[in-house]
Amino acid sequence: MPRLLLQRPVLSMGDTDSFSVDLTKRLDTAETLTSPTVIECDIDGDAVTGGTLTIADVQVNSAAYYDANNYDANGNATAVAVGKAVQFTLSTSQTLPDSKFVLVTANSTGGSITRTLQRMIKIEFK
Repeated sequence: MPRLLLQRPVLSMGDTDSFSVDLTKRLDTAETLTSPTVIECDIDGDAVTGGTLTIADVQVNSAAYYDANNYDANGNATAVAVGKAVQFTLSTSQTLPDSKFVLVTANSTGGSITRTLQRMIKIEFK
């Protein structure tokens, strides 16, 4: 089963929002991400058919950005470097409060071996 991240984004029903999943801590310095995918899944990480999420614009970050969760040992904000995160937009047609899961997958390149990294996010709808 993929690792479930602690972040719990909350979306209003009918909203569209952008997400970034930083995988820097799982990558060696020379490694970057390729071939990202994001799917709606169940709690076990298995794909859901006929889900209510619309996932679009899946890509590896092409510019550095600051994330509210990234700080160095001194408490200073640190940037997520190019090629270290998967970004996507998400919307829903849901009409009832609920939670959904998405599975983010990407391959690493530039290291001694190519690896597949996966992270799962629980998204709350209010």
